[in-house]
Amino acid sequence: MDLISSFIGFFSIKFSNKSPDEFHNYWYGKIEGLYWVFEWIIIFIVVGFIFYESIEKIINSSPIESIWLWFMIMIISWIVNFFVSQKFLAEAKKHHSLALEADALHIRSDTYSSIWISLGLLLIWITGFQILDPIIAILVAIFIAYKAWDILKKSILTLLDMSLPKQEIDKIKNIVISKKHIHGIQNIYSRTVGKNIFLEFDLIIDDDLSISQAHDIVLKIQKEIQNIYPYIQTRIQFEPFPQSKNKV
Repeated sequence: MDLISSFIGFFSIKFSNKSPDEFHNYWYGKIEGLYWVFEWIIIFIVVGFIFYESIEKIINSSPIESIWLWFMIMIISWIVNFFVSQKFLAEAKKHHSLALEADALHIRSDTYSSIWISLGLLLIWITGFQILDPIIAILVAIFIAYKAWDILKKSILTLLDMSLPKQEIDKIKNIVISKKHIHGIQNIYSRTVGKNIFLEFDLIIDDDLSISQAHDIVLKIQKEIQNIYPYIQTRIQFEPFPQSKNKV
């Protein structure tokens, strides 16, 4: 399942980076949001399989063979998954990739699962209670489902054009109103599509500025915003503000 998921994730990242065209003016970033949904489906298939096998084992109990072998495999799995998930999260943050983040969270859930399974195998070896095996499996499945719910929520928000968080909007406001001849910012609209951000707002400027001067101010603001958000596309419309009024 992980192999299939990573394979599809590779292509979702590849296609989400396609440039905008006449059919998709706002890039292809939502492909990564769809990949989040796919990750959720994959995880819940796994969860359903674990539940089914656990119930089957409760009804038809069978002893675990080679506990120490499986214990060592789980320890190795935990170590490998931990470092892989750390690397994925770092790259997801660096490249603003939802697909990499989804894969990282998936692998991170595998890390937690490996820890629980290792402890469960150790407890079974100490107590000899074989019934603990399917019970622990069910608990692990519930935990994985809980983590998968976080993935689903984020994918839905992405597909519904989630706006920038308030603290980010406030940061942009502070950049704008710190400039000379600027008297305010209004009608702010934003949305995120994959790693790309689309931002629109009205800029209130001195009414005695020429169009050329106002345009230069807009270019400076756009450049400063883009220094903080490299993947942002900004559309700014300026409105006149009489100099006789106080700055807001």
